[in-house]
Amino acid sequence: LLIDHGSKRQASNDNLHSIAASYQSTWDEIITANNNFDGNNTAVIVRAAHMEIASPSILTTLRQLVLEDEITQAVCVPYFLSPGKHATVDVPQLINEARDALEKEGLLDYNDGRV
Repeated sequence: LLIDHGSKRQASNDNLHSIAASYQSTWDEIITANNNFDGNNTAVIVRAAHMEIASPSILTTLRQLVLEDEITQAVCVPYFLSPGKHATVDVPQLINEARDALEKEGLLDYNDGRV
């Protein structure tokens, strides 16, 4: 389950679902090419969900995976590279603040002061 923050921008939300569909397609090809269906109906199901603002929610998607897809295991992966406010404004700001703090602490004092 790929999880992002969720956005008021529908294009950002659609992006995560497109990435999930791409991963699903890749897994389907791998499983088919390797004849990896072992009688236990082993499959990989890739879905997307949003923390807030947009649907489907994490709970809704996990519920669907359990009830409809009958999964027995789930791997939840935070995905914050979508072009939303957190990825384009907040996260770069936090990275800059962290870099500055680490430089002040002397933890980035190599390669002429740059990592």
